[in-house]
Amino acid sequence: MSDSKKAFDFSRNSIWSIDPTDAVIIGGARVLKGDERGPNDTKDASSHDLYRDDLEAPLEEEFIASIDRFGVQVPVTIQKIDGVPVLVDGRTRIRAARVVNVRRAARGEPLLKVQAKQEIGNELSAMQRMMVGNYARKVFDPLQKAADAKLLLARGVSDADVCATLKISDSRLRALLTLDGATDDVKEAVQDGTMSVAAGVEIGRSKSPEAQKEAVRKVRAAKAEKGAKAATVTAARRAVKAAEGGDADEGDNIGIVGRKNLKAFLAATAPVPGEFGQGVRAAILAILGMGKPDARIAGAVAAIGGGE
Repeated sequence: MSDSKKAFDFSRNSIWSIDPTDAVIIGGARVLKGDERGPNDTKDASSHDLYRDDLEAPLEEEFIASIDRFGVQVPVTIQKIDGVPVLVDGRTRIRAARVVNVRRAARGEPLLKVQAKQEIGNELSAMQRMMVGNYARKVFDPLQKAADAKLLLARGVSDADVCATLKISDSRLRALLTLDGATDDVKEAVQDGTMSVAAGVEIGRSKSPEAQKEAVRKVRAAKAEKGAKAATVTAARRAVKAAEGGDADEGDNIGIVGRKNLKAFLAATAPVPGEFGQGVRAAILAILGMGKPDARIAGAVAAIGGGE
């Protein structure tokens, strides 16, 4: 037998056909109702690392019908923890398969088996596999991702492994941790769409909880008055500065075009000769905080017919 054939056989033999009630769902006995519940499901709450809030979401009848018609096409993942076959990935599929089997039994039809892949590891590796599977299929809100990042770090997972598990960059990880450390006012404003995630991160950088709360209040008031969309980073920066007693208008002009664009424009003006070119470059440097306004700016204004 060739090496490739052996590898194929090994992979194939690692898939098991199980009764959906054999897999243990963490928290299933506490949350799941009726036909979805398995005899060995646990009563753990959200404090358990392998518990997910989406377990509380109702099953769609269309999904149950699909499982009844075609079976579970994608194998679920189980991992034995202290000898117990814990379901790591595939809670919705297993729940639906359990319902299907109750209905099939009532109709006198053969019961459905579910293909399962068994992994080896500890509870931490199971939690990471669960997150990898979830994030591959679903789009989770930033607050959930921030909470998952914090949980993994608290369990001793490295920054690099956290990024790989959640499929994020290191800079995104830093931003999410800032958001997770923000006040509840900031998190609620992000959750309900009052401000963007980036704006929430910007306000979350303030060291003062009172300033964060006041900044959110200002953002909500402005949104209610103007009917604006979710607050941007620039609006959040203004609100924080005002809440901290600073100049709310300081730096607003940077928010309009962005530092990268200003720097690109600065480079583009390099060939422009004379007082006008010098004045434009001096103005951009002043906006970027890399220089102070001087007479060259006035000269540039005069060169295009401006002035008082």
